[in-house]
Amino acid sequence: MLPPDPNRPKECVDVSDVDATPLRRLTNADYINSVTDLLGDVSALNLDFAAELTTENYPFRNKAAEQQTPPVLTFQYLTAAEKIAADVVKNRLSRVLTCDPATGEPACAKSFIASFAGKAYRRPIDADQASVLMSVWQVGRDTGGNFNSGVEAVITAVLQMPEFLYRFELSPAVAGKKLIPLDGYDMATRLSYLLWNSTPDDVLLAAAQANKLQTPADITAQVMRMLSNPRAKEVVARFHDQWLNIGGIKTLEKDPAVYKTFNAGVATAMAQEVQSFVDDVMWKGDGKISTLFTAPYTFLNDTLGKFYGVTGGVTTTFARVDQAGLGMRPAAGILTMGGLLASEADRNNTSPTKRGIFVRKALLCEDLPPPPPNANIVPPVTKPNQTRRQAMANHVTDPVCNACHVMMDPIGFGFENFDAAGFWRATEGGQTIDASGNIKDSDIPGAFNGPVELGAKLAQSDEALACASTQWFRFAFGRDAAEKVDGDQCAVKTLQNALKSGGALSLVRAIPQTAPFLYRKIPEGGL
Repeated sequence: MLPPDPNRPKECVDVSDVDATPLRRLTNADYINSVTDLLGDVSALNLDFAAELTTENYPFRNKAAEQQTPPVLTFQYLTAAEKIAADVVKNRLSRVLTCDPATGEPACAKSFIASFAGKAYRRPIDADQASVLMSVWQVGRDTGGNFNSGVEAVITAVLQMPEFLYRFELSPAVAGKKLIPLDGYDMATRLSYLLWNSTPDDVLLAAAQANKLQTPADITAQVMRMLSNPRAKEVVARFHDQWLNIGGIKTLEKDPAVYKTFNAGVATAMAQEVQSFVDDVMWKGDGKISTLFTAPYTFLNDTLGKFYGVTGGVTTTFARVDQAGLGMRPAAGILTMGGLLASEADRNNTSPTKRGIFVRKALLCEDLPPPPPNANIVPPVTKPNQTRRQAMANHVTDPVCNACHVMMDPIGFGFENFDAAGFWRATEGGQTIDASGNIKDSDIPGAFNGPVELGAKLAQSDEALACASTQWFRFAFGRDAAEKVDGDQCAVKTLQNALKSGGALSLVRAIPQTAPFLYRKIPEGGL
């Protein structure tokens, strides 16, 4: 029986199963945040880790099933651990040392190991772990000739241990139960990495030790505390950065012969536009998915305002600019932001196909088939006095292309007033641009004209609402929701209801009250 939640459908109260989550490794962001919270700022060490994989259908960098640890990453973990340990011992040993070694080195080493490793492993260490680390300290002490050398060896070792790098869940099984309720330490870890992308703080660990993370009220109290911390803003921003690929905007390049005013400064400002807007909607606005698609305002600074051709009321720092101040450029939330539109375009021309795919995959969570083997995937060349839409007409008439492109291009045509660099224009090739579009095979079928009308459609779409909820599920659990597992499907429905009624923060508050968060499943074959 799940705890009360007004967003949970009645049929989802007594779920029977959740899908098993594969063992999760810390993401690169998890790692940096965790070592920073444990040992202090490590930004000056220039730590480098292998890039994490994403796909169009799974945009997040935390998919547990894909979190392999190849030799190159193992070596990077070793290098990072050595750098961090040396830096800590040299510059801030007092941060981790809980005793004075002058009173007795072995006793002080044991105290340090219990404290540091317990925090790093996110639960008290057992006798075997303590013995292993004490041996590491002794070897380091003997090799380096002093107490601090042993401490450095322990830190280096702990930061490479599976107990630190992986999120092991050790809650004991209950006889006859398929689902295992989380103990306090597992709950503390899930909460901390969900809301802070980091290791549990002292408050969470103390609550776990006192058995104060078992009731809905206990969990809610911690969630509310953690959401009031600025680190929660960073997590919400990271979700949107990965979902919408905002980070990729900063490295955009366009053909300088075609887009003479587009440069790295503009690309950086475009990324900040989306981030500032999302932050405003999530933390100052209603946080609803409909607002992301319809808001009649954006955020600009003078660099981006100049590029867009907006001059009035724009300053050196980013500030809100309402539709009235944008001139001819429309505002429909993320759908009219130059960075996202430039990302879904080619280097020297628009791509209605890419923009249509973005709507279908990222915003509606639809799977699209790959192009047939005989398809010509080279984009058509736009001729003089021809619009891009006219050049691509073949996509929706050629039988080889039609089956797929009829799902994408008619949506993408609605963005044609925005060129490949995200600049709004009324004409192309001497002709007035036709921005009429159409959606088929959706819960919002039919014609629309331009992104404002498309945004109004998406704001009413249950598919878009369900998609955003599905994306949050993936981000929270590091996996897809299993289609035929009631606990997973009920969780998505609960998140969908929370997002619709109370916005994204309501959804985030609901995640820790869902079955996939409250329980872990015994894998086939036992623990």
